[in-house]
Amino acid sequence: MRYIFTLILSMCLAFPAMAESGFVTEDGDITIRGPIASVGHEEFTMIFNDKRIDVTMDTMNEDMMEQLIDSGIIAKDSFVQVTGEITDDLTRPVIKASTISLYGN
Repeated sequence: MRYIFTLILSMCLAFPAMAESGFVTEDGDITIRGPIASVGHEEFTMIFNDKRIDVTMDTMNEDMMEQLIDSGIIAKDSFVQVTGEITDDLTRPVIKASTISLYGN
């Protein structure tokens, strides 16, 4: 599944309108932008190209993620950019985020 997303994102780079939505960094991490669809206790789900992708953080950053969610900074319909390693879960792709950037709605 990871290779499918890498292929899709590589194809997006060929089309300028889609290039802003996602790309693969030099070190192999994925960077995508999109709205947050739902927020859990220590993770959230975002929408990218009509697909749901779960976002978590490294163990050392879980407290920060929890504070951002509890304070309402990360909330449903917020627009974010996420960079991290993509893995496959049983239900959908998961990005273990190394950085999360928030944008105004």
